[in-house]
Amino acid sequence: MSPEPETQPRGTIAGISVCPDVPCPRRMDALRRVLSRAEDRATLIDDPDRTPDETDILIVLMPPVDAIAHDLQEGQEVETAVARWYGRVARLVALHRRNRHRSRVLADTDFLKQSARWIGHDLSQVSDDNASQDLLVPMPFYQLLASHALHDDMQARELAEEVEACASSDDFAQPAIDLEALRSEFGTMAAEKARLRRERDAEYEEKTVVQRELTAAQARLMKTEEKLVRLYASTSFRITKPIRIIAAKFRRKT
Repeated sequence: MSPEPETQPRGTIAGISVCPDVPCPRRMDALRRVLSRAEDRATLIDDPDRTPDETDILIVLMPPVDAIAHDLQEGQEVETAVARWYGRVARLVALHRRNRHRSRVLADTDFLKQSARWIGHDLSQVSDDNASQDLLVPMPFYQLLASHALHDDMQARELAEEVEACASSDDFAQPAIDLEALRSEFGTMAAEKARLRRERDAEYEEKTVVQRELTAAQARLMKTEEKLVRLYASTSFRITKPIRIIAAKFRRKT
């Protein structure tokens, strides 16, 4: 599918409805900060089925690989992350299909960088820090896993390709995986795993030493108890009992 010619929303008096799918909370917060500075021009719409008929529409999406990688990094299973992304984005793409004359699809990163172009205000600085520097990018390992998951799911891959074709920017292109960063990440993970293994082995050795000492102490205690039993049962101990009684009474009197 060839991409549509890039045009800017009309910017009608009724304003612009912004329909996002940005699962990363910090990236979504940056988007909300942008819109809070342009309430007279843009409105955040949470339900795409309730988009007003009289407004232009900006569909702001996190790039597919980033969106799925974020969910994977949060602990979701691969199939779940892909299915959830597909379910959310398919509704927004359907909204775009129904309203091609008044809607545009844009990556969230590009929206933040080009807010003046899209909503008529220069809002690239939306906080104490540059918004683009405030965004969390999933770790390369999860990006690689998400990229493979998209490739293996034909339905999701076709939707991602349609999103890229409809986009008014190049930010939806699948990111180039930084192999050096990935190798570095795996190296860090391997070093951490080795450190944890050493700590586990040291704790096990310490527990083994304590267990040996405890076993030895218990053996000594049992020997002492056996000696006492033999002593109390001996003939000499019974014969000398009267002497011990007299000696105890004498000690109390003195």
